[in-house]
Amino acid sequence: MKEPQDHLPKQGPVTLETSRGPITLPHPTQIPAGVIRRANKLGDDLDKFFAIVEGILGEDSDEIARLDELTMEELSQVFAQWGQGASLGE
Repeated sequence: MKEPQDHLPKQGPVTLETSRGPITLPHPTQIPAGVIRRANKLGDDLDKFFAIVEGILGEDSDEIARLDELTMEELSQVFAQWGQGASLGE
């Protein structure tokens, strides 16, 4: 059975280059709904961002460790790059 979204091309993962090494995340439109639902219960955008990333990668992943080493300036750039081509509501 065809789903309503079957006509849309599936977006591939996004690899973000950071000073601590690459971080690969799914395209924002490919994040599981449950991850977004749980993150939306949190207060500020930074908490939501980390909840989403941890929900995708797992708390103990090497990529989370690399994110933890970034400055807030670079973290903001990574967040902006990740969301550039699409919004979660697309």
